[in-house]
Amino acid sequence: LKLPTPTGGPGKPGGPINPGAPNSPLSPLSPLGPGFP
Repeated sequence: LKLPTPTGGPGKPGGPINPGAPNSPLSPLSPLGPGFP
């Protein structure tokens, strides 16, 4: 999943990285794994 957000926040452990997730502790756009800081 690629979104225009420049940063990604951590998601729940155990899944793929979502580079487009908003920078939040448990991003709904990165429910399966960590995003990029």
